[in-house]
Amino acid sequence: MIALGIAISLAAAVAAVAGRNLLIPPGTAHCLHNNGGETLRLLCACAPAYRHEDTETLE
Repeated sequence: MIALGIAISLAAAVAAVAGRNLLIPPGTAHCLHNNGGETLRLLCACAPAYRHEDTETLE
């Protein structure tokens, strides 16, 4: 089974499937939801470099 997720930002919601690249501009609020039956794995590359203090938790 292939893991399937939904990546959501203020601008759009797109399917997050194996092999897909997602560009989320710096400062854009976003989340990732696993709606499949398998573990959803994410590889994140950030430029400029990510800093933990930049994280804001949205309820």
